[in-house]
Amino acid sequence: MCIYQASASKKYPAVTVIVFFQLLFSTIQCGVFALIAVRDSTEWKLNFDVGLMGILYQAIVATMIRYLLCTWCVLKAGPLFCAMFKPVGIIFTVFMGVIFLADDFTLGSLIGAVIIVVGFYAVLWGKSKEENEIAKGAQNMDSSWHNTNN
Repeated sequence: MCIYQASASKKYPAVTVIVFFQLLFSTIQCGVFALIAVRDSTEWKLNFDVGLMGILYQAIVATMIRYLLCTWCVLKAGPLFCAMFKPVGIIFTVFMGVIFLADDFTLGSLIGAVIIVVGFYAVLWGKSKEENEIAKGAQNMDSSWHNTNN
């Protein structure tokens, strides 16, 4: 997704328009999934309470801010920089769940989180190394082309 955001941000620098369409299509996908997954019509009844306020806050404020910040970060620093913070979010979520929700912190969840984080950073490291080699190859080709024209 970050690579798509980078190419879209170069063509369309209006970050709010990109975020609008991301949220629109995400909402459509979630709506279709919810219609398939929840078939009982009584589950669709809205109650005007704190639960609805939490849903609206999460849907409007938190999601919009997250998409705006991620898209802005991709526009300014590139997709690799933005993607590097996803494993930090996993670790942060685990610790917040333990602290505020009294979730169990087991050895299995710790090992799983470490495997995900190490694997993700290994992929990012390989991608960065590959991009550097491509850039060096392009510079070498460009400099050899200039030498043959002299």
